Order: sequence, then C-alpha cells, then structure tokens
Amino acid sequence: MLLLIAFGLSVGYMSAQNTGNVGINTDMPNTTLEVKTGDSEYPGIIAPHVTGDELKGKPYDAARDGAFVYVTAAANDLSGQTEHVKCVGYYYYNPSTNGSGEVTYGQPDCSAPNIEGTMEKGVPVVGVKMMVYAKVVQAGSYNIFAGPTNGVIFRGSGVFDPSDVGNCVAVELIGIGTPINSGTGFSWTTNTLPKSTAEHDVSEAVGDITSLNCAGVVLEDNAGQPVELKQDEAVPANTFAKVPYSGGNGGNYPQQSVASTGVTGLTANLAAGTYASTGNLVYTITGTPNGSGEA
Repeated sequence: MLLLIAFGLSVGYMSAQNTGNVGINTDMPNTTLEVKTGDSEYPGIIAPHVTGDELKGKPYDAARDGAFVYVTAAANDLSGQTEHVKCVGYYYYNPSTNGSGEVTYGQPDCSAPNIEGTMEKGVPVVGVKMMVYAKVVQAGSYNIFAGPTNGVIFRGSGVFDPSDVGNCVAVELIGIGTPINSGTGFSWTTNTLPKSTAEHDVSEAVGDITSLNCAGVVLEDNAGQPVELKQDEAVPANTFAKVPYSGGNGGNYPQQSVASTGVTGLTANLAAGTYASTGNLVYTITGTPNGSGEA
C-alpha cells in the first residue's frame, strides 16, 4: 500500500511538474493537491488522529497555521490551543485567535450556547429560552431539543435556508416544564452533533398569590370548632385564624408575626410554608384583647 501511494504521488507530481501541483489518481491536478476517487472502495482523506490531550502537549506556532487534525477524544484541559476541543471531530489551527495558538471547531467558530430567563423550583417556566449557535452544514428543516433536565426541556424547530450553510445561525429553543429541584449548575445538552451544553441555576421560588379573602377569615380551635374572643380575657390556647387564598404559585412564604392595631393586645403568628394553588394561611392567635371591635 505504501508503494502504491508513493507511485500515485510520483505520477501526479511528474505529470504536473510545470505547475507545481500534485495529483492522486489524476494526471491533471487543478490545485496544489487534488485527490480523485479513482477505483478506491472507500473514497476520502483521513487526517492524523490525536486525542485532545495529545494535542495539548504539542504546542503549535505560526508555521502550522491552517493545519488540521481529527480529534478522537475531547481535551481535559480546555485552555490555550485546546480551549475549544470539547468533542470528537476535525479541528484546524488558527494562530491569530486571542493573540495565541488555539484550535477551533469549524469555520467560523460558533458562540457557546446560553440560557436566558429565571427558573424557580416548582414554578412553570415562562419566557425562558436556550440560545444555540449552530454551524449549518445542510439546508432543510430542523428539530433541536435539549434535556429534559430537572423537569425542563428546551425545544425549537424551523428551516435552515441554503444561505445559512457554512455559517453560525442562532436558534432559539423555548423552555417547557416545571423545575423539580433548586440548585446551581443544572445542564442541558442538545441532540445535535456535535452536542452543545449550557448550564443554568434554579432558585427557590418566591411565593405569590393572586387573591386573599380577608372577609372569609374564621377563628377556630385545633378541632375545627369556632372560637369567640372576649375583651380582657386571654385567648384560649390553640386558637387559629384561617385566611383563605387562591392563585398560589407553589413558592415559599416566610414566617410572619403581626400585632393587632384595631383592638390591641393580640399577636398573629404565621409559620413559614409553601403556597398551594388554593388554601388557607393559618395564623396562631395569642394575647388578651384590650377592647371590643375589629382587631
């Protein structure tokens, strides 16, 4: 095989020596190097195979501008010339990027994906989107998704135009779902090749309701029986004021303590909790009313 390859190069070179071009399986190369399929069972050109870590250990300089390789495994150290070597594929060397040697994927090098908007635990996502910058290699329809992760999936579909081919195109993926847990660094990975991954945090939900029914407040003991408050008499133990609400968003509300202002001497204490879609805020009432009327 080595002899055949050497012979092919020799024939191509001699046949095109006046132009300085080299041909494989052709005696009329049109460029510096032209490869024809010929009788090859498997057409193609295989570039040198290296891992990302091996590439990291071979510092390139300006004399290697434009050199390309096929990376068989992502680099563990994503810095310097392997900053963008995040997946398997072809990479070329560009010495002018960031003023130092760097290997980049594709041409042009697309921006990293990012997620915009706020996600809160237990709250359906609204207006949250993932921006993916896709290197288009073929025109046509697309259906890109990322996840699901932590109860949320991002989806986007559309059509790439022929004019998009070879360019980085911004694709908007819309978030759907409800985050299950709060925390930092949740990641969503696309179904594309190569894959793109973006991270985003999920915060504890800030509690909110749409309405509070103050006219529906009832005073009850822990058995659910009505309680009547009397002037200058201590409030019976385990007396609760239940305030109906609706439109809860599943978020948390803090502990609260409120002193009465109409009829003084009373305190209403609310333990921290989580809003349901509908329910009651249950205050524990203590103290001694100093008068009659509304507290």
